[in-house]
Amino acid sequence: MKNIFYESWLAKTFLWDGYTSITLGCFIFTKQKEPKSSSDTGRGYFSPVSKTHELTHVEQWKELGIVGLITSLILFFVTWNWFVFLIPILMFYIVYLIEYLIKFIIKFIPNIGKLISGKTSIGKINNDAYHNISLEIEAYNNQKNLNYPKERKHFDWIKYMFKK
Repeated sequence: MKNIFYESWLAKTFLWDGYTSITLGCFIFTKQKEPKSSSDTGRGYFSPVSKTHELTHVEQWKELGIVGLITSLILFFVTWNWFVFLIPILMFYIVYLIEYLIKFIIKFIPNIGKLISGKTSIGKINNDAYHNISLEIEAYNNQKNLNYPKERKHFDWIKYMFKK
């Protein structure tokens, strides 16, 4: 696939340990190697499951880009500011970041005592917040269905937004 960059410098440079791939817009950057055959599986290769997960994010990015385009057109006619046309490109990341921050705060506040006493860590709270982002829940829950990016309903991630 032309929109997947294997053994990417960008992924190797900017992703923390434990993270192997990132979707930026309609492009997927991974630290892993491209599988050349069905025997290229396991550690070091970009698996079909990981590909499905990241392609789900590409579909989410497209959907939120449409929402962002509508939003930017409305804002443009109100403000006449050309910068509003960045919204379609960034809408996925705006939603992702806002939801992450909300989930982080929700996880952080009740765990302040555990954090002070050393029974938990910021890393654990961060990981919990990340895994509770609706965009991630949809991708993780459906990554083993290799046809999911093509079969999914539009905006299916919304149903995960308010689940605990």
